[in-house]
Amino acid sequence: MIQDQKITPINSVDVLRDKSYSFYIFTQPPQLPQYSDVMIDDYLPGISSTFDWLKGKKLYRHQYEALLSLEEGKNVVLIAGTGSGKTEAWVFYALKKAVSNKFVALATYPTLALSNDQVNRIEKYAGKLGLSVIKIDKGTRDEVKAIKGGAGLRQAIASSKIVLTNPAFLLSDIKRFVDKQSGAYLYTVLRDLDLLVIDELDFYTPRSIALLLGMMKLLYTHLKVPRQVVVMTATLSNPEEMCSFLESLNGRECVIIRGNPFNVENRTLVVLGKNLRSIWEKIQDVKKTILATGNLDKDVLKALDDYSVFERNAYRVINYLRSLGVDVPSPALSIPELLEPYVNDHGVTIVFTRSINRAEELYRELLERNPGLMDKVAVHHHLVDRKKREEIEMKAREGRIRIIISPRTLSQGIDIGTVIRIVHVGLPEELREFRQREGRKGRRENIVFTESIVIPQGVFDINLLSKGEGAFKKWLELPIEKTIVNSDNKYLYLFTGIAKLKSTWMDKNLDEKEIFVLRKTRVLEPDGKVDYKRLDKVWFNLNFYEYSPPYGIPRSLIREDKEIPLEPIGRCDLVEKFQVGCFDFSSGGVVLKLDYGRGRNVSRVVEYELSYRTLNMLDALKDAVEQYRDIKLRWGESPELIRDVFRAKVISVVDTVVYPPKMGFGELIKIPNRVNWVVKSDKPRLVKLADNHHVVFDQRRTSLPVSTHGEYRDFTSGIMIEAMENEDPILIRLGLAYMLIVLRRVYSYSISALEYSVDAVGGKVFFELHEPESSGLLEKIDWLDIRKSVEKYLPDELDLLLLSLIDDVAWTDMLTLGLNWDVPRRGALRVIDYLLLMDKIQAFFKGKQIVIPKPSKALKLLSIEIVHLVDDSGSIPVNKLFISIFDGEEAKTLYAYYPAIRGVTPPDSLRLLEMELFDKVLYEGYTLILPSIISMHSIADKCDLRGLKHLLNDQKVNKVDITQLLEKLGLNPSSIDLTIRIGRERIENLTEWASISDIHKHLQKLKEKEREIDVEKIKQLLSMRTKALYLLYLVLREIKPREEIRTHI
Repeated sequence: MIQDQKITPINSVDVLRDKSYSFYIFTQPPQLPQYSDVMIDDYLPGISSTFDWLKGKKLYRHQYEALLSLEEGKNVVLIAGTGSGKTEAWVFYALKKAVSNKFVALATYPTLALSNDQVNRIEKYAGKLGLSVIKIDKGTRDEVKAIKGGAGLRQAIASSKIVLTNPAFLLSDIKRFVDKQSGAYLYTVLRDLDLLVIDELDFYTPRSIALLLGMMKLLYTHLKVPRQVVVMTATLSNPEEMCSFLESLNGRECVIIRGNPFNVENRTLVVLGKNLRSIWEKIQDVKKTILATGNLDKDVLKALDDYSVFERNAYRVINYLRSLGVDVPSPALSIPELLEPYVNDHGVTIVFTRSINRAEELYRELLERNPGLMDKVAVHHHLVDRKKREEIEMKAREGRIRIIISPRTLSQGIDIGTVIRIVHVGLPEELREFRQREGRKGRRENIVFTESIVIPQGVFDINLLSKGEGAFKKWLELPIEKTIVNSDNKYLYLFTGIAKLKSTWMDKNLDEKEIFVLRKTRVLEPDGKVDYKRLDKVWFNLNFYEYSPPYGIPRSLIREDKEIPLEPIGRCDLVEKFQVGCFDFSSGGVVLKLDYGRGRNVSRVVEYELSYRTLNMLDALKDAVEQYRDIKLRWGESPELIRDVFRAKVISVVDTVVYPPKMGFGELIKIPNRVNWVVKSDKPRLVKLADNHHVVFDQRRTSLPVSTHGEYRDFTSGIMIEAMENEDPILIRLGLAYMLIVLRRVYSYSISALEYSVDAVGGKVFFELHEPESSGLLEKIDWLDIRKSVEKYLPDELDLLLLSLIDDVAWTDMLTLGLNWDVPRRGALRVIDYLLLMDKIQAFFKGKQIVIPKPSKALKLLSIEIVHLVDDSGSIPVNKLFISIFDGEEAKTLYAYYPAIRGVTPPDSLRLLEMELFDKVLYEGYTLILPSIISMHSIADKCDLRGLKHLLNDQKVNKVDITQLLEKLGLNPSSIDLTIRIGRERIENLTEWASISDIHKHLQKLKEKEREIDVEKIKQLLSMRTKALYLLYLVLREIKPREEIRTHI
C-alpha cells in the first residue's frame, strides 16, 4: 500500500568504512503480509483516493478477515506486527457502517498525543466520506472548551462518528459517568457505543489492562455497550483469555486473527569502534607476552590470530585482555560524526537514546558540529510542547526533517512512513522496547532496504557485547516479554466494586469477588459496613497510570540561578528516583531539595544542574563525592564524577522498604529508605566458568547520609514467608533471582513481573515475593511446573547479564561464588518448595474436622517465642530482646535491652522471667513448646540467657520443636507462620493470632532512619504469636499421636 517512487537509503556500510569504523552486519530478509483477493475500493468505494499509496491495492488477508468478522458481528483480537495496517482493519468497517447507519466507534491509544499519524489517517478517511472525527483528551478538551464552551464541546463529541481518546481520559470520564451519567463528556458516545477499539495492548501494564477490562465490564453491565470490541496488539501470549473475557462480556463470538508485519530487507550493523585494525596490530606487538599468561579462552586465541574474529568480538577481546593487565586502547567513536551524513538521506532516521538528557545532549552535539543542520534535525520527547511535536512529525513526513532524536516517545504508535533507519544509542534492557523501536521503520513498499544501527553506550549493551557477537544475536532471538492479560485480576474487581458503591444510580449488589477484594482493601469492614472515608480516598486515587491523586508533584531545575519548571512526577517515581542526591538524566540535574508538608507528603522537588559547585552545596553530597574518589583510586582509575554520571558509570539507586501484602491481595506500601550511588568500574575482570572466562566489571555502593521522604501506596498481591531459621539468606536471595531468570527464559515473563526481598531480622529469616503491579501472576503460576523447569534449565552467557539487571547484590554474591550456578539453582528449588508448602498445608488440613481442648494451665503446656536483634547504630552494640510465654491462660511478654557484650548480666526483669520458666518446667512439669530448638539455642547463647540454656540442654525437660514436628508430618521445608495462617481458616479456636510478618513489619522500622519501633505493638503481636504456637501444637498432636511428637532432648 505504498507510493511507487523508490527510496534507496544511504548504505551505512560505506559510511562506516569511509570513517574507519569497525562493525559487524547481519541481514534479515523481507517479510510481507499475505494479500486477500479483495481490492480496497471493493470494500469501501473511493477510499483509495485518500492516499496515493492505497490506489490499486488489495487488502491484506488479516485486514479482510478482521473486517469480515466484524461484519458478522464478532469481537476481534488482532495480533499483527507493526506496519501491518491494523488501523485500517477496523476503521474501514466503522466508516462503512457509519455511512449508512447510526454508528459510533470509540478508539483508545496509549498516549493520544503520540498517535498523530493514526489520527491524521482516520481524519482523512472520514473526511473523504463526509464523516466527523474528534480527538479528545485533557489537553484538547480544554482547548475546544475554551473556544466553544462546555455545550459546544459536548455537541462536537455527540456529532462525531469516531472518537479517539486515551485510557487515562476515558477512566476519568467514566468516573464522572459513575457519579452522574450525563456528567461525562463522552456520555452520548458511551450510551450509543457500537465499537470499542483498544490499540497497542502490549504497551500496557497488568494493572492498566485490569482497569481497561473493568471499564468494559462496567459499561456493558449498565449500558449493554460496547456491542463489539476490537483489541489490537503486536504480540499477545494468551489471546484466548482476552477472547474469553470479551465473549463473557457481550455474548458475541470472539475470533483471534494473526497477521505478518510488513518489513523490507533490514540490515543490522553493530558499531564496534574506530580504528580496530590499528588496535589489533598493537595487540600483535605484545602477543608473546599475552600468550605467556597461559590458559586463554579459545575464542580469544582465535581473535589474536585472525583479525576478522577479533573485529566481530572486539568488546569481549579488548575487555578480556584489559583484565589481564594488557594496555589496550579504547575503540572510541563519535556519534555526531556517524549521524551527520544521514541529513542528506532520502528518508528519516530516528535515533533512540536512553534518556531525555542524552537526546538533548546529542542534539546539541550535532548542531555544534554543524550549525547548518538545525532545520533538518529535531529532538522529540514528552517535555517538548505537543504542538511542536506535531510540527516535527509533519516536517518529517514532508521530508524537511531527516533526523529525529528521541528517548522513547517515538517507539509507540507513530508511523511517519518514510523512516528508513533506527539508530540505537544504547540498547534498552527489555526486548519488548527494542522491538517497539524497530517497528517504526520500513513501513512502505517503495523503501529498498532499512537499517538498524547499534552504538554501544551503556553498561547493559557493553556487557552484552563483551560476551561476543553470539550473545547479542541470542538476546535478539529471545521471545518477547509477555503482555499479561488476566480477566480474574483482583484490581478489576476493586474498580467495579468501588464504582458500584460510589454511584448514585448503579445497582449496589456486589458479587463475591468484589466483596472479597473490598474487604481486603478495608473499604468493607468485617461486619459488611462501608468505610465511606476510605471508599472516597481509594476512588480518588484510582487513576489509570498510578494509584495517586490525578495530578503530579511539581518539579523544577535551577540552572544559572534561573528556575525552570519541569514535567511533574508521580508518587512512585518520587520514592524510587527523586530523593535528595538522585541524578536526573532527563534534566541533567541532581535533586538537592524536597519541599514537604506533614509526615512524608512531598509537595515539590527541586533540582540543580549537575556541576561540582552543585555537589558542594550539601555536606552529604560532599561526603559521597569523596567516597566515589576513594573507590575509583583504589581501582586505579581516574575519578571524574560528572563524566562518569553521564556515561552511566555512576548511577543513583534508592533502597526502598516495601511492605507488600503478606498473604494474597492487599495494600502495598513503598517507602524510600536510603539513597546510594552505585559506582561501576571501567576495568574488566575475568571470572572463570567451566572452560571459559566471563568478563565482568566490579561495582561498589556508597550510601548518602540524607533524609528520605514520601511514600507510594497501591493494591497488589504478595506473600511473605518465614523461612526455617537455619536458612542462608544469601542462598534464598540467589534462588529468587534465579527463579526470575527461569521465568524470563522459559516462560517469557518480564524480569520485572515479580519483585522480592530477603531479610534476616530478630533472629528470623523472611522472604517476600510480590507483583509490583497487580497482575494475578502469583495465583496463576503453576509452581510445580516452575520447579521442574528450574531443575532442567541450563544457564548460558545471557543469564549473568539478566542477573545483574534483576539484583546487583545477588550478582555480586554470584561473582564471589565463582559463577557456580548450582548454588542459585539449589536456592530456587528451596524457594519454590516454600511456595509449594502453601498447597501442602491446604491438603494437610483438607477435610479435617479438628477438635482441640480449650487452652488451660491444666494441660501443662508452655509456649515460648523470642525475637532478638542487635542495634549497632551507637558506639556499643545493644541487645534488643522481646520474649513472650503462654501457659494456656496467661501470657507474659517483656522487652529488654542491654549491652551485647559477653558477661554483661541481663536485666532483672529478664532474669525473673527465666526463674518463672524454671519453676513451671522443673517443678510443675510443664512441656516447652518451641518454634525451633536450634534457633532458641542460638538466641540464648547470643543474649547470655543462662537459665534458658540450662532448660534447653536438660535431657529431662519435655520439649516440642514445632519446626521438626511439621517436617515429620511431611511439611518440608516447614513454615510455622504459613501453617498458622492457613490453619486459622479451618480451626475455629485458632482466632487470636499474629503472623510473624506482622512483627517483622515493625522490626523493619529499625532499618529506616529516624523511625522508632513501636515496643508495645510488638509485645502485643508477640503475645498473640505465642498463643498461636500453643494452639498449633494442640492441632498437630490431634493429627499425629502424642507419643510420636513429644521430643526428649
